[in-house]
Amino acid sequence: MSISLHEGVITLSGECLLEEAEALSNMLSAETIRMVDIGHATHLHAAVFQLLLMHAKIVSGISTDEFVGRWLNPALLAATNV
Repeated sequence: MSISLHEGVITLSGECLLEEAEALSNMLSAETIRMVDIGHATHLHAAVFQLLLMHAKIVSGISTDEFVGRWLNPALLAATNV
């Protein structure tokens, strides 16, 4: 699984596929989540990305993936300013 939870921090790594969106949604529902680190993610399925947009204020890190870095990180940053 490319989504892990440790001490209130969700870490996304590698390819985060559609199949993992439900697990991520369940994790994000917990009141103890402090941060979501996307620094090691290389691919974010649209469903995963939509969940991140909903929780943009706690998203941290910049993916090294060119597409994620160029297009998705700016959208997450803009969502934190809403």
